[in-house]
Amino acid sequence: MSALKNCRIWSVGEPKIEIQFSASRVVGRECVLNLPWEGQFSVLIDDLRSKLSGGQIKVSSAAELTRAFEALCQSVARGSNGYVNVKRAGPGPTEKSIRIKCKARKESQGGEMPEAQHTITVPVSQVVAVGRKLYLARWVAKKTIRERVYKEKGWPIVQGESIWPESERVWAEIFAGPFAAFERMERERAEMEERSRSHQATEVKLIRRTVEETAPDQAEIERTQRLALKRERLRLARLAKQETISHVTVEHDWWTPKRVRRLGTFFVKHTSRLENVTLRYAGTRVYIITEDGERITTRKNVRIIVPD
Repeated sequence: MSALKNCRIWSVGEPKIEIQFSASRVVGRECVLNLPWEGQFSVLIDDLRSKLSGGQIKVSSAAELTRAFEALCQSVARGSNGYVNVKRAGPGPTEKSIRIKCKARKESQGGEMPEAQHTITVPVSQVVAVGRKLYLARWVAKKTIRERVYKEKGWPIVQGESIWPESERVWAEIFAGPFAAFERMERERAEMEERSRSHQATEVKLIRRTVEETAPDQAEIERTQRLALKRERLRLARLAKQETISHVTVEHDWWTPKRVRRLGTFFVKHTSRLENVTLRYAGTRVYIITEDGERITTRKNVRIIVPD
C-alpha cells in the first residue's frame, strides 16, 4: 500500500487532517469509491451520505480520527467489499470448496421481499475465520445466490453481521501515523496550557500583592486620587482575568501601505517570527509582549508555532 494521498495534516494553531474519496461509479444501491492510497471499495449510497459525509473526512483530533475510521470500517463492511457472517453447512465437492448457509432477501422495487436462508457452495479462499465465526466475502455471496438461486433474475441483499478484514492493516499503514501525530500535538498543547496557567496564577498573585502593599490610606487622599486608584485596580483586575500564554514562539502577520503609480495604494503583507514571548488575549485583540515592548494585533494574525 502506497503512502496516503489527498491527505494533509498540519498545525497552524489547530492540527487538522482531510481525506478525500472520489466516486468512481454507481452500481445498484452502492457507490464505488477510489481510495486515497490505492484501490477501490464499495459502500452503500446511504452510508456514503450519513457516515462518510459524501466522501470527505475532516477531523482535528485523535478522538475524531478514531470515530471517522470506525465509520469507514462500518461502511465498507456493509458494502460489497465487506465479509458477512455465515454458518458452515458441510464440505464442498472439492477440497477447495465449502458449503455454507447465509441469509438474504431479494431486491424489489415493489417493497421488501421476505428474508430466506440459502445453502451455497463457495471457494474456501473467499471465507475467513475470526475466532469461531466464519465470514464470506459479500460480493461472492451476492454473485452466487444471483446465479444459482435467482437464476440471474434480480440481486440479493445479503444479511448478517459484517466485518472488514483489511481494517487493521489499513489502520496500521494509513491512520496510525496521523493518530500518533494528533496525540503528540494534543499532549504538547496540554502541557503548554498547564505551564501557561501556572505562570498566569503567579502573575495574578504578584499583581494582588503589589496592589495590597502599595494601596494608600483612603482617609488621607483626595477624591481624585481615590478615583485614580480605583481605575488602576479595575485595570489590574481585567489583566488578571485575561487569558495569558507565556514563553511561546509565534508568527505575526502585519501590513504596510505601498503606493504604485496608476494602481493606487495597496498593502504588503509581512510575517515576523517572535520567540519567547507572552500572549495576552482580550476579546479579538492579542497583546504580544516581548523584551522590547508590546505589540497589539488580532487573533487571526497570530499563530503559535508548535515545536516538532
